[in-house]
Amino acid sequence: MNYDVKHLAWLARIEIRDDEIEKYKKHVNKMIEYLNMLDEIEPDIEPYHISSKIDRFREDRVRESSDDIFSIIINKKDRFVKAPKMI
Repeated sequence: MNYDVKHLAWLARIEIRDDEIEKYKKHVNKMIEYLNMLDEIEPDIEPYHISSKIDRFREDRVRESSDDIFSIIINKKDRFVKAPKMI
């Protein structure tokens, strides 16, 4: 397989000289061959999904808020924190 090294360089936003194209073409082809070899491997084990172990629905608990945080905030008005204007 031959890949357009100039196009790949453009996609990767790297500058490549014309005299380097052949060298990089060989490297790209070797990488693609290696990735194709990995595609042929059949894993013996089932993929482990950590998301199945997490309880996504936790119990909602109402807690009292603390007014202590407002004692350390400098830029505030009543129970609101003033922040810089965002455009």
